[in-house]
Amino acid sequence: RDNKGNMLLYESLCMSEPHIEMLSDNLLSCMIQSGTGAISRFTFYVNVETGAVSKSFNCVYDEYNGRVAYFLYLNSNHYMVVQDIFDKEAFYKEFELPGDYYCVEAVVSCEFSEDGKTLELVCKVGEDFAETPITLDIE
Repeated sequence: RDNKGNMLLYESLCMSEPHIEMLSDNLLSCMIQSGTGAISRFTFYVNVETGAVSKSFNCVYDEYNGRVAYFLYLNSNHYMVVQDIFDKEAFYKEFELPGDYYCVEAVVSCEFSEDGKTLELVCKVGEDFAETPITLDIE
């Protein structure tokens, strides 16, 4: 519901209870886990003031100042994507992760830096899954 009580979304087919968190006075996130592991987490965002509802993002790791960072496994390649929560046209950057990966869920952790200009990741790299720090410049 928005902050006036109007229903924005209704879902009755969730297999597990969603995790809902207020990120700010007007922004909430709703994460639904559909299996095991980070890759089975689906998150969408709602602005309760404007009624805007984002698309569903798979494998979200962090949010910062209206942007979301999420993992994307596509065509056997590993990516981190940073985009505006509600408008992909406003900001969108896709980063192919450097290194050799032998597992789908290569990202152990990922968060925006304090100033939001970089993403700080730890990834499982190589056949021995060595936890390796990686910094990606967003701006």
